[in-house]
Amino acid sequence: MKISVKTFKDEPLVIPLEKDPETEHWARTIIQEAYRDIHHANAPLPLTGALRLQKTGHHIDLAGEVNFEVEVACNRCLDTVAYPISLPLRITFIPNAILQQEDEASDAPTDLLDATVWTYQNDEVDLDEAIYENIVLSIPYTFICSFDCKGLCPTCGVNLNRELCQCAKLNIDPRLQLLKGWKGNA
Repeated sequence: MKISVKTFKDEPLVIPLEKDPETEHWARTIIQEAYRDIHHANAPLPLTGALRLQKTGHHIDLAGEVNFEVEVACNRCLDTVAYPISLPLRITFIPNAILQQEDEASDAPTDLLDATVWTYQNDEVDLDEAIYENIVLSIPYTFICSFDCKGLCPTCGVNLNRELCQCAKLNIDPRLQLLKGWKGNA
């Protein structure tokens, strides 16, 4: 989604995510791409939130929150779980020309750009990549259905949350079988 800087007046621009079908589709697409790339998740379920853009001098400040659920596979038992996500967003957009002026004035490289500071050019702010990166950075490393999830049996693959497996409980790695009879002599 590209927004012209010229549309900003003294009042902030508020973009509700669930009211406008086009805006909701845009947000769902970004979220779906981020989660599909990382965890092969299905489309986000209920999507709520709003983005608020405010012009402060040459800077454009974006603040807001995006709330949604994604359906992902539990990393232990592989069951599908609806995982709620609440993502606060705080991003500042600065004109590319100002950043270049600061770079030319200083010999030292600036570490100004990170996930919360982005540039814009030609009086147009592109929200897509900035929001996508913030979503990717907020994705949990693992998803589990519950903290007491037992996972899958490593031998037969049965889901241990639903049933007990019939595997022998004392499976020893064949490479360590020789150590079974060894008793240390002190």
